[in-house]
Amino acid sequence: MSPATVVPSNGIAIRPLTFVQTYLSAEAVITALLEHDLTAQRWLGASPPLRFISRYLTLPLYFHWATSGYGAFCDEQLVGWMYLRGWYQVLYIEALTVLPAWRRRGVGKALLRFAEQQAREQRREWLGLTTTFNNMAALHLYESQGFERGHWRIMRGSSSALSSLQGGGTVRLFPLVGHAARSAFRHFARLDVSAGDAADKVTLTRFLTRDPYRQAGMHWLVIDQGHPVAYLNRHGTSEHLILYLASMPEWWGSPANFDALKAALSPGNALPTMVDVRLASSGHHEAIRPLLEAQGFAECPASIVRMFKHLSDTDSGAHRAASSGGKGQP
Repeated sequence: MSPATVVPSNGIAIRPLTFVQTYLSAEAVITALLEHDLTAQRWLGASPPLRFISRYLTLPLYFHWATSGYGAFCDEQLVGWMYLRGWYQVLYIEALTVLPAWRRRGVGKALLRFAEQQAREQRREWLGLTTTFNNMAALHLYESQGFERGHWRIMRGSSSALSSLQGGGTVRLFPLVGHAARSAFRHFARLDVSAGDAADKVTLTRFLTRDPYRQAGMHWLVIDQGHPVAYLNRHGTSEHLILYLASMPEWWGSPANFDALKAALSPGNALPTMVDVRLASSGHHEAIRPLLEAQGFAECPASIVRMFKHLSDTDSGAHRAASSGGKGQP
């Protein structure tokens, strides 16, 4: 990242953050997350000790060591923060927060323009971020700046409806951990996205490591008649379960597909009240949607939305970002 870049915009200057400024920003970032982020509300809002650890240890150290932090200053007052991290062709905005009193005053746009400038200087092809669907102000801001939404729909229903689906009885789940789980996820998600989001496959396959619906929990390799056919992730709470499924396209909507989803309900003493089924691609989603709707499931927006912007005038031949030696580089 640029070591000491200042970009004036509507009286806003963007400058690199010191460690102390990064440390002090953690409370503002957490507060912003608790406004709209359901995951943050579930974990940080319900656990003061976890919020304390995140505020004083986890977030400051992560932002300092793994990202490049920049602040938006107005007359030396720090009014916004942004943390950037690179993944080859992608420059990812890990967090963007503006003080409530300074929102809708051009601070967010100034930070986004600065992030795009950084991406172009590094010859990256994409700018990406993650936000929440109920944060409509942020969604409108990002879309006004040229960002597009990735696959953002889920199927929501009851666990009893899911358990009543009729499958073929040929599936078993093989537990995965660590590197094996990541490898299975990337393999099957790439196959799924490449077939189900053909228009955006070049983009979205580069964002696989940032998929917000694949989280810590239980991971399985789905085996059908002796052949590995899918990756399945289960996380969430005992009341609200989230199932993420990525598979080869010829398996979409098959009876074995339902067997895998049903089998993921088994671990645990009681069935959850609500189940979200998230498919890796929009094509996979469309293949299974009518079948799940017949069981009482309803389509709804995902709580987390992955967004990306193609920097069209970036050198298309630059398939690797120029190395600048700074933090936040892959």
